[in-house]
Amino acid sequence: MKKSPYKITMFIITMISLVLLIVICVHLEIINIDYTDEIWNKVKDFFANDYVVNIISTIITAVCLYYFQIWYSKRKIRNDFRCNEAILDIFDGIEQSIELKSHFEFAKEKAEKSTCKLDYMNPNLSESEKNEIASKKMDLESEIYIEFFIENQNNINLCQDILIYKNNDILIDSIQIAFFINLNFKLLNIINNIKNRKPNIEGKFELICDDYKKYTDNKSDKNLQYSLGFRIRTYITDLMFLSNYYNDLLEYLGYDPIVNKINLEVFNSLCPSNQKVSDYLRLPIEEKIKLQKKINKIKRMKIIKYRILKFFQKEK
Repeated sequence: MKKSPYKITMFIITMISLVLLIVICVHLEIINIDYTDEIWNKVKDFFANDYVVNIISTIITAVCLYYFQIWYSKRKIRNDFRCNEAILDIFDGIEQSIELKSHFEFAKEKAEKSTCKLDYMNPNLSESEKNEIASKKMDLESEIYIEFFIENQNNINLCQDILIYKNNDILIDSIQIAFFINLNFKLLNIINNIKNRKPNIEGKFELICDDYKKYTDNKSDKNLQYSLGFRIRTYITDLMFLSNYYNDLLEYLGYDPIVNKINLEVFNSLCPSNQKVSDYLRLPIEEKIKLQKKINKIKRMKIIKYRILKFFQKEK
């Protein structure tokens, strides 16, 4: 669970106050430090070495530049209106997947309860009895997953369309350009997971719909029923994984949906020709800069107001 910004700020203020209090106590000689101590002299001699100072300075500079680059890149990604559109769509897809996941977990639990008494691995059973129990178990599981697909077909289709929408590639490409992706192992892992999971989903919904149509025409075909149930289960599992990876990505970027909605709302209210981005891109440079300054000014005031209210908002 993430700590509230208020608690984090109060902790930082407390630590700074503690350090200042110690410094004041040392200055007023309330706390005496023996600077002739042997260990202290060794520490001073160690840091007096120019070679050591150069190495430490280089390391500190590299670390500071790395984290500054991460902060700056996150800020630029969040302020890019094209990435904002993709992020807002992805957030809607994650919200849809949360609802879908609850229904899927219920279907899985129902399947486990329905088949928990069917133990086809019992050594006391004959081969024919084992096969019969295994077949019955697959019947029950596939029927439950097919029923889940029928009830949530529209939600599944919507969730898939949002999460594999081509506009999302703009966000992924922008991240790969903006960040030192090969040096950022956490971000690299998230991006690779998204790229590896996405092909497992593309085009699979249409295949499931085709199989379901065949199944409705011939419900006596058990192999088709088993195949359809298994395909639905693996497809939804892949969809949930992709949603989780996108959620990790938005958390890494420090995404706040309200802030991004403010960005998009202000841009759409001031962008010419009824929110057409193409018209904005075709504007002369002077007009584009002037419009962007106006957008940033309005957006900044709205975001500051929102963050002040959010900062003092009580945790639920």
